[in-house]
Amino acid sequence: KFVYPVKGTKGRKLGLPGQGTHSFQADPDNWQSDNAIDIGLPSGTPLVAVADGTIGDRIGFLSNDPSSRFAGERFYLETADDEFFYHHCSKLLVTAGQRVKQGEVVARSGVASGVGHLHLGQKNGDPADLFKL
Repeated sequence: KFVYPVKGTKGRKLGLPGQGTHSFQADPDNWQSDNAIDIGLPSGTPLVAVADGTIGDRIGFLSNDPSSRFAGERFYLETADDEFFYHHCSKLLVTAGQRVKQGEVVARSGVASGVGHLHLGQKNGDPADLFKL
């Protein structure tokens, strides 16, 4: 149903839903932060759409501070039955409202809190299942 969100490498598993900075009890207490995985990658690694969908209208920077845990650009991928939150991107290759195909390169990974990685939240389901792909 979904594809792995990184092109050409598996990356390192850095974070899982409900653990560490993705705690179900800590702020900001939303699916984007809590039901998420972190994949360790060099900055600039190509990121792909996990499914066919549309890029949502919440797109761009949450923080311009590169040392912030909210650093980098973010976007939402809205699919037929789910929604994904990509964060800490160094470059977006999509725009709001754009239709994308599964496997299409949509962004480049970036850095937050001094660590190169992709933060990927999934609204429905378990994003840790993506590590099994």
